[in-house]
Amino acid sequence: MVRTDTHLQWVGSDQRHAHSVKACAALEGSLPPHGSGRYDQRSCTAPRGDFDETGSIPRPRPPNDRHAEKTVMSLNDRLYENYTSQHAGLEDSASQARVLTRDLLPHIPGPDSRCLDLGCGQGGLSAFLRQRGFRNSFGVDISDEQVAHARRLGRNYVSHGAAADYLQSDTEPRDVVTAFDFLEHLDRDDVLPTLESVRGGLAEGGVMVVRVPNAAGPLFGRYQYGDFTHYSLFSARSLAQLANAAGFSDSRCTEVRPMVHGMKSAGRRAVWSAFSAVTKLALAAESGQFRGHIVTSNLMGYLRA
Repeated sequence: MVRTDTHLQWVGSDQRHAHSVKACAALEGSLPPHGSGRYDQRSCTAPRGDFDETGSIPRPRPPNDRHAEKTVMSLNDRLYENYTSQHAGLEDSASQARVLTRDLLPHIPGPDSRCLDLGCGQGGLSAFLRQRGFRNSFGVDISDEQVAHARRLGRNYVSHGAAADYLQSDTEPRDVVTAFDFLEHLDRDDVLPTLESVRGGLAEGGVMVVRVPNAAGPLFGRYQYGDFTHYSLFSARSLAQLANAAGFSDSRCTEVRPMVHGMKSAGRRAVWSAFSAVTKLALAAESGQFRGHIVTSNLMGYLRA
């Protein structure tokens, strides 16, 4: 007697292939009924190459094989394709301006500075700088939808493409390179080469300004795991390690504290300050280090050429 399901075919009562039954059915999300027999692998959706020579045990794929690479790239392509409409939303220019005024403007040498924003999204950072007289501000982003929205806003200084390609093709020295919420989107193996490319393209005295989720912060997961395209984790110490390896002469990290711009935000800041003090006290008790703890969910990094 033969039982035929949508994806599975069970033939007879022979139990010799029980392992392949369980392995392939696990891939399909179902298990055979009690007492079922041999599994017909022709109806399994898993490729034949996923099993060992006996056809019984799934063979694990190497982590960097071509199939895995294709799967990751396809995932990224799909998520970035509709990144604005399905995830990021439209930029909040007012909130962005407050943050950039505090965390970025003091580190730009002058109005003639050449600035590049990596992973610029809809181009809001470059637009902010241009509105304040920094006319040599440009951005690059890999998301078609993000760049298309930037173009609809008249931001023709935003380019579409991979940051690595842009850094290699544009060889004119830059004074400032920004990477707000960008480095965490890179695979671990790509972070250091990217930093090296930035360092190689900075003018003397230039600076790279980055913002990343702070893996040493107790609440960082809200940012790090709130986006499925995040791959790399950073702390102040690991960012300094990468900066040294990439050839930067100096690096400094700071907290990204809640901004005060009204009564409600002042209350939030007060609650955060109390929580921060308790957290830093606990870290000091554990580590014996009383200074330098960064506990905000994000951190800023300033890497000097």
